[in-house]
Amino acid sequence: MHRVACAGFPVPVSRYFGLLDAVEIVETELGLVSDGTVRRWKREAPPGAAFSLLAPRRIGDGGFAAFREQRDLLDGIAEIARRLDAVAVVFCAPDGVRCGRELYAAAGALSRALPRGFPVAVFDVPGADVEALAAAVDPKRATVAYDPFETPSAAIGGPLRYVRCPGPAGRRSRYDEAAIARLAEHVAALPEAFVVFRNQDMLVNARALRTALEEAARRAEPRPHVSAERVGTRADRVTGRARTTQARRSATGSSRSR
Repeated sequence: MHRVACAGFPVPVSRYFGLLDAVEIVETELGLVSDGTVRRWKREAPPGAAFSLLAPRRIGDGGFAAFREQRDLLDGIAEIARRLDAVAVVFCAPDGVRCGRELYAAAGALSRALPRGFPVAVFDVPGADVEALAAAVDPKRATVAYDPFETPSAAIGGPLRYVRCPGPAGRRSRYDEAAIARLAEHVAALPEAFVVFRNQDMLVNARALRTALEEAARRAEPRPHVSAERVGTRADRVTGRARTTQARRSATGSSRSR
């Protein structure tokens, strides 16, 4: 299944869920949200809606190395994810973080220490060697976020492909029709994906991608099969009608000649 979402709600929640059925919750990046907020999201969401969550920023600020000291935050985000039936929790490292073996090892340790029942853990590390990071995390429980316009996805495994699109030239830019078409082709080839737009025009781009994916799915549907027997029967009927018409014309001509 392919889900298309925005990073946060660019319009009121009730209106948003009338346009898209998936969202990446960004409020949790600042900390754990209240029970009332979680209940409101669930109440406004249509049946079958999909959620992902940003993990609290404090977990990634130190390059994931101090995650054991943030057990309360991990347990808290796990509970919110459970209540929303979230498909993924995204652990982001800050811009400028020092990438290398130590960070990748810390991400791997975090992916293996998550509570039972935790959704797919997604790691988004600016400037990381995606292949090395993907190799470090638990392939059954975690994956790496990527931008398909910048990073080949061949080396990314895991239970889910998580695409984050920041904009072709930063947050204030918009993906044009050609870019959306290329993205749709990429996503349609994946067995399962969660695509998040993070640019200023995220809602416009997300709806365009969803439309492109729906059109691609319709084109891929098998056309109704007409059996050879039915084709033959139809041809016989056409031939029969032609013979009847010819016979009538011949009869009319004969009567006139008389």
